[in-house]
Amino acid sequence: MHSAPRPAPQQSLGRFGIFSHELRSEDPALQDRRRRAAAGLEDLGFGAIWLAGNSSVHHAAALAAQNYQRPYSTMVGYLDALDNAAIAVPADRRILAALGPKMLRLARDRAAGAHPAMVTPGYIEQAREVLGTGPLLAPWSPWSWKATASGHAVNGH
Repeated sequence: MHSAPRPAPQQSLGRFGIFSHELRSEDPALQDRRRRAAAGLEDLGFGAIWLAGNSSVHHAAALAAQNYQRPYSTMVGYLDALDNAAIAVPADRRILAALGPKMLRLARDRAAGAHPAMVTPGYIEQAREVLGTGPLLAPWSPWSWKATASGHAVNGH
């Protein structure tokens, strides 16, 4: 689907990201404060915010002031909005928290790659097959050290 070569995801995301439990809080009284904090982190140069814990699309949507809907259709609509914004967010500046094959294909076709969490080395290999060799695969796995030690491809290398 992409004909032009993409810049390396590491270049487009910047040098630093932040991993936060606090930004995924469900306390409605803190919603505006969380949004301002996320915007402030971006202003400080953090290229990615990884929401820790059992995060879902509604946690990210709360930071972006969207309403929760079905995950796949919500993500497609969200990516459409990013593409059509006055200041568009290019695909190479996005990473999707994708687990299922439909979301992985969406990450392959409309983002720089995928960030699945709590996955096994076997899943990582399957995800790499779906994504192909180009897109970033940034899994979080308590088993990933075993995957690298045993020679399994974690990020296509």
